Amino acid sequence: MCNYGYSSRYKKGPRAPRGLLNRIQYMCESLPPDFEEWEHGIFTKLIFYKKLDRKTAIGHCECGAQVEIKPSRSGSIITCPSCGEQVRVTYSCGIHQQRFVTYISRLDDGWICRMFVSNKLSSFTNGRVSVSHFMTEEQRDWLGADSDSVISFHPVWGGDERWLKGRGRTHGMGYSGWKIDERQLDTYPHNLTRLFKGSGYEYSALDIACEHSRVSPLRYQLEYKHNPKLEMLYKLGLYMVAEQIMYEDWSHNARRIMENVKSLKDLGIYSADELKQCHRLKVEQLIARKEVKSWDIPETDISLAIDFVCNVNSRCGEDMKYSFITRQGWYKYYLTQRSEYSSIRNFVADYTDYIRDCITLELDINDTQISKPHSLKTAHQRTLAEVKIKWDKDKNQLIQNVYERLKDLVEWSNGKYCVIMPHSAEEIITEGKRQQHCVGGYCDRVAKGTSVIVFIRREEAKDDNFYTAEFLPNMTKLSIMQVRGQRNAPMTDDVRTFMSQYESWFNRRAQAKNVA
Repeated sequence: MCNYGYSSRYKKGPRAPRGLLNRIQYMCESLPPDFEEWEHGIFTKLIFYKKLDRKTAIGHCECGAQVEIKPSRSGSIITCPSCGEQVRVTYSCGIHQQRFVTYISRLDDGWICRMFVSNKLSSFTNGRVSVSHFMTEEQRDWLGADSDSVISFHPVWGGDERWLKGRGRTHGMGYSGWKIDERQLDTYPHNLTRLFKGSGYEYSALDIACEHSRVSPLRYQLEYKHNPKLEMLYKLGLYMVAEQIMYEDWSHNARRIMENVKSLKDLGIYSADELKQCHRLKVEQLIARKEVKSWDIPETDISLAIDFVCNVNSRCGEDMKYSFITRQGWYKYYLTQRSEYSSIRNFVADYTDYIRDCITLELDINDTQISKPHSLKTAHQRTLAEVKIKWDKDKNQLIQNVYERLKDLVEWSNGKYCVIMPHSAEEIITEGKRQQHCVGGYCDRVAKGTSVIVFIRREEAKDDNFYTAEFLPNMTKLSIMQVRGQRNAPMTDDVRTFMSQYESWFNRRAQAKNVA
């Protein structure tokens, strides 16, 4: 999770106040004496591993001790017998770690957040462990006491250090490129309480947000200003819900759902023990959990049932319910079909499509043999085929109706060429295949009555494809859209002359018969 998801309305702000650049450059508070110790402490400590035999290995810890340890996998976390701290086992001779740290100081009219890229190099050579740290400041953010935006400044190196307005440099290129304020940030915690005392941000729970979500501090304060519910969520420990609200682009449903939440009971949380179980659940999972709690299912199935309800809600909506099957019954039916589906999402998609097809085919979905077939995949394939046949049958009937209504008004011959109308979707599709153009895709237009398709044939060979024409369904005046031969060939002179004669006949016929 990164900070890139902050809403853009907080990124673009007004001009910087007069003199702010000088204050950003020269009046920042110096880093406190314990900052370096804190910054070193956020990195993972390492122990370099050397295996002696199947049961014994030697570890060289960053604390400087050489200790005997049990054989372990690289990357596993153990406790160093010497210093007693948690360390990560590594087989490598050198490891580079990188973290992103911030320090906030206060001015009379606002706050400055300094952002650093911090690096740690650990290496093991000649039986000794060496560790080095270096840190580079890349950006300073300013938030005014009454401001609705964060203003960023970046350093320009070369000669004397100076600062310019704008965010820090981009690391990498393309989609992999990042700026420091887009990363998870570790914020120096020991001054957060006093920094915002007496301001509108005093009770924002920034310290909890920085600890659990590693947010960009000043941008978090702006989010809190627009969403005060963040304080409650962080203090209650609903960290994932708070993150969803902050990162609007990641979850557009979280804000909407939480607008209607007045208490924890609305989320199905009734005790402190239940609250502890929900620390890392998203808001959709909390809503699903509230529903699943009322089901008669084993405790071991609750996690799977929550995933099932989340997938149903995502596809169909939280209020969607079938009249012929309960959501619990739907979940239990999923368990019988689970072996055929790689994911719950695919099952939910197939089932909703299957039921829709059953309704289209006018099947009795209250019959359990219909609503819960032995094999959903097989039943779904069957109904798909039947719906296609039904749709083709209905479409053919509509095209037949158009033919019966318009054939006497459209068909005509001059003795050499003639115009005839198709009376089925199959005829139109066949025409497209033989002529190698796209008229086969016009069946819907003909069935809906938005276009009229006719075939132009030689009088002595009416069964042979020649030209295809499309015109508007206006029977009082001919409005030709297109006339195409094989492979969309244009009209020849003979065909153009015939179409001119046909147009004259069509319009005279309409006037003579007063066709409405």
